[in-house]
Amino acid sequence: MSRWSVSALLDATRGWSPTMFAAVSNDWRLDKVARLLEARGPSFTVRCCGEWEPEYLQVLLPELDPGIVRRVLGALYFETDDKYLSPWDCRCILEAFRPRACTRLLRHFDAKEVARVMQAGPADDDDDEEGDEEAGIAGRGARNNDEDGEDEEDEDEEGDEDEEDSLDGFIVYGDEEEEEGEVGEEEEYSSEDDDDD
Repeated sequence: MSRWSVSALLDATRGWSPTMFAAVSNDWRLDKVARLLEARGPSFTVRCCGEWEPEYLQVLLPELDPGIVRRVLGALYFETDDKYLSPWDCRCILEAFRPRACTRLLRHFDAKEVARVMQAGPADDDDDEEGDEEAGIAGRGARNNDEDGEDEEDEDEEGDEDEEDSLDGFIVYGDEEEEEGEVGEEEEYSSEDDDDD
């Protein structure tokens, strides 16, 4: 099918779902995929783009009409809470466009989100779910602070007592060694006295 004309492919794929189209057309020529998507309309294109990897979108979206690209970026990141793309993904996609075209694409989006995207780095490529999990762990830790704090205080007190005991033992052992030394000296003195006698 990759050698078929656009019109033939359009007829053949007319009944395909976005998922099927995205899976089959993944290795077709980019310009041909772009023409087919434009013929199917923005809604179909957005759903297909939600099936492809961000790396593929970096090379595909510059082939599409700017109006459709704006719809895709809005649906996959800028205008939704359920973001398919990360800020870094968006930046990589936008860097594939010329500066003037990029400015036009971002003109109607939220300025804070645009700034976040344009300042993004590879570290911002983490999934939001990981951040949510970390926040959940931190929240659970905060809720248990009182109980954990009390347990830690008890453990600290017990630890201090153990340290005191161990120090006491060390001192005792030192005293015993000193006493043994003194006894040895007394025995030496007594033996010398016996020799004198």
